[in-house]
Amino acid sequence: MNRIRKQNAYRRLAAPRWRSGMTLMELIVAVAVLAILLLGFSVVFSQSHRVVSTAQSAMRANAKAAAITSVLRRDIKRASQQGFLYLGYDDDGRPRLIITAAGPTPSVTGPVRGNGAVVCLGARPKADAADEEFILWRAGYVLSPSGDDPDIFRLGGNNVTQGDIQAAARPQMQAWCTSLCSGSYNDQLTVPPTNLSQLGEVWQVLSAWCTELEIAWTDGSVVGTALQWQTTSELWTHHDQNDWPMAIRFRFRLVDPTLPEEMRGAGEDEYRYEVICPVGR
Repeated sequence: MNRIRKQNAYRRLAAPRWRSGMTLMELIVAVAVLAILLLGFSVVFSQSHRVVSTAQSAMRANAKAAAITSVLRRDIKRASQQGFLYLGYDDDGRPRLIITAAGPTPSVTGPVRGNGAVVCLGARPKADAADEEFILWRAGYVLSPSGDDPDIFRLGGNNVTQGDIQAAARPQMQAWCTSLCSGSYNDQLTVPPTNLSQLGEVWQVLSAWCTELEIAWTDGSVVGTALQWQTTSELWTHHDQNDWPMAIRFRFRLVDPTLPEEMRGAGEDEYRYEVICPVGR
C-alpha cells in the first residue's frame, strides 16, 4: 500500500504543469467584443446627448418666444386709434410696424413719463456682417410735451406731443412713418455691446438671433374658410377709425447659438413662431 501511494505521488510530481491563460485567438475575440460594446455605448451616448441638446434648445427658444410674444401683445393691445398705425418696409426690405400707444409710458433710460408712446417693431441688421441673423427690434419713444430724454419722440429736432399727433394731417403722419422706416433708425446694432454708447441701444433688442420676420394684417375678410392676411404697406389714422385692421400677425424664426457646431445648419437650431394680436384689445 505504501508503495502504491509513493508511485501515485511520483506520478503527480512528474506530470507536466499547464499554465492557465488565453490563446491569441481568444484574445482577439475578446478585444473585438469589447470594441463592439464600446462603439454601442458611444452611439447611445451621442444620441442621448443630441436629444438632450435639442430639447434644451427648444426650451430656450420657446422661453425667448414667450417673452417676445408678451411684448408684441402688450404693444398691439395699447394701440390707440386716436393716433396712427403703419405697416411699412425699411431700406433692407424688412417689415416694420409703427403704432401710437395710449396710456402712461415711463422712459426706460430716464425719469420722463409721458401719456403715450410711438412704438416701432421690426428688424435691424447686426454690426457683425458675417452673421446671417438679424436683430428683432423694438423701440419705444415717449410722448411728452417737455423734457430732453432720448426716448422722447422727435422728428426734425422737434418734440412731438400727443396733441401734435392728433392734430397732424394724414400726409404729415405718412412722412413721420417714412422717416421711422429709414435713415438713422435703420443703423446697425452691436450685440453684445463693446462700449457704453452701444450699451445704451441694447434695450431695443428683443432677440439677436432672428432669421425670418413677416408682419401681416387683416380686416376680418374671409376667403373660403380662411382669414385673409395681407402684407402690403398701409397707413391707418384716426381720420377713419372704422377702417383699421382687426388684428396683426407676426411670424418669426429664431435660432439657438448655443447648440453644438455639428447640429448647426441642419435645421435643428431653427424654430418658427406665429403670434396673432388683436388691435386695441
